[in-house]
Formats: sequence, C-alpha cells, structure tokens
Amino acid sequence: MRPRRSMLRNVDNGADVVDAYPVDPVGTVSPIFAYPGIRSMYERAGFAVAGPAGAVPGGPGRVAMRLSVT
Repeated sequence: MRPRRSMLRNVDNGADVVDAYPVDPVGTVSPIFAYPGIRSMYERAGFAVAGPAGAVPGGPGRVAMRLSVT
C-alpha cells in the first residue's frame, strides 16, 4: 500500500484533508490485519495522529491519522 498514491487521487478530487485508519501494532502484526497499512508507513508519508480508532476484532488497535493538504 502506498498512501501517497491514494492521497494524490483524493487531492485531485478537491480534498482538503485525507484521513487514514491504519493498525497500530505492538510488535509484529499478522498480514491479515495489516491490509489498511501500518501507522509508521503513514507517519513517513506525512500523516499525523488524530486519535485512537479502536481495534479490529481479534486484532491490533487502530489509530486515526490525518494529512492536511491545504
């Protein structure tokens, strides 16, 4: 997953803010839970933590992240 590619598509459509809800694992995470991406990947792309987003049932916690593009 590449957040930059998705972000550019949203910005081209007029978005001011791009939100993401990646997993926030402690240690390793099973690939089945990593499909929305991992927090560190979004941090490298410039996203900031907006707050907790709950956990995937039976899986790791998630975090709400936001990138302002204005």
